[in-house]
Amino acid sequence: MDTFDFQGDRPSAYQLDVLRGLVSDERQQAMKGPRGCGKTALGAWVVHWFADVWDTIADWIAVTQASNWNQLKLYLWPAIHLWARRKKWNEIPIPRWTSNQLMNLSLKLNTGSVVSLSPARYQEAEGAHAARVLYIYDEAKLIEHEVFTSARGAMSTGVGYQLALSTPGEESGAFYDLCRGARPYTGWHVRNVSVQEAIAEGRIERAWADKMLEDLGEDHPMYRQYVLAQFSSMEGANLILLSHVEMAQDRDGAEDAPLTALAVDLGEGVGRDATVYALVYGGTRVEVEKTLHADLAQAEDRVAQIVGLNKRVPIIIDAIGVGAAVVKHLERRGYSVIPFVSSWGTTMKDEAGIFGYANWRAAGWYLLKALLDPKNPWSAEVALPTSENLRADITAVKAMAMTPRQQYRVEPKERIKKQLGRSPDEGDAVMMALTGQALWAAKMDETPVTQWEYRPARV
Repeated sequence: MDTFDFQGDRPSAYQLDVLRGLVSDERQQAMKGPRGCGKTALGAWVVHWFADVWDTIADWIAVTQASNWNQLKLYLWPAIHLWARRKKWNEIPIPRWTSNQLMNLSLKLNTGSVVSLSPARYQEAEGAHAARVLYIYDEAKLIEHEVFTSARGAMSTGVGYQLALSTPGEESGAFYDLCRGARPYTGWHVRNVSVQEAIAEGRIERAWADKMLEDLGEDHPMYRQYVLAQFSSMEGANLILLSHVEMAQDRDGAEDAPLTALAVDLGEGVGRDATVYALVYGGTRVEVEKTLHADLAQAEDRVAQIVGLNKRVPIIIDAIGVGAAVVKHLERRGYSVIPFVSSWGTTMKDEAGIFGYANWRAAGWYLLKALLDPKNPWSAEVALPTSENLRADITAVKAMAMTPRQQYRVEPKERIKKQLGRSPDEGDAVMMALTGQALWAAKMDETPVTQWEYRPARV
């Protein structure tokens, strides 16, 4: 490690434990720890070590992989470039890497190279044959079994090294099996880093850990994963706290604010079930109206009455089933309609820009959670009506285990219906009214949305 200028810092003891294991006969190393404990820096150091040791001595190849391209593009490879700038080139017998050799996501030297491999093309890993082979899996909790299987095939013709780095996630998947020594990962050596170690080494701040505990509670899956570095499932966790809903219901909104959005949750069968309208004034004050209509035409007329002459007001409509016809009719009449389809995918990410959402419904509920949480950076001064049904609808939504791609999910609507003994129409309408515009904007944008800011429509 004398290769680098650490600028007053130093590698932690647990980082050195992994490095020592990797250069010995224990060539399959993993490090599991809390967020911020130095996993990405360790990955960058290993890339430098491997290239420095084997270039000109043997043919070699190093493959960097993650569950998504941004993990490599935004985190691991910038770290590789950073440590190239901090390298003591004048003190080591290795020529300085040129800009032609060290590219954004690759390195090409005399007898080998470092490449980046998309998770969607993991089969290509099997072609990475050389006398010396290194695989680095960044945020390994997101990586599927097939990726590790392909890597094992590539190392059949040479000496292979593997390094898996991650915070823990759900109690399933390849990294979970690897950390518990299940087959076929019995040959891996896992260094479990505790939050106490990371704090003692100066990698993370105790204040951050304490704040996470205060905000989430010791049993929250994200606290257990991010801080305690424990595998924990999101399954069954109540998504939105009752206290946050009560705060919003106690809040007074601006009485003279203009209508900025309208969401419509059409009753099933229309003539038998009430249609729910969620009206948003000034972007934050919400009112709920329930009306039993004889047919769709009456529902469309009520929309026209609420909106009035201002056809620019966004109208978000559940477009599944009978809602699809209402969307088309209102569009023909010149209204600004946004179809809300729960099963649609989205590019939106969470507050940290890390995790995505399985579909529109999950994204909508998680965004509403953020809007109602006073400690969340996306929080807004939302004022909700004092409806007991609305309070029950919102707090009935539960999180489910993340998808294998680490996307948030929520329980199906049918489970909530069974729990409540009725359809959670008020909650659905409010969720659509406050989040539908952001989801639609992300869908219309060709570039992935990684951050979100609540900006009500100007009408």
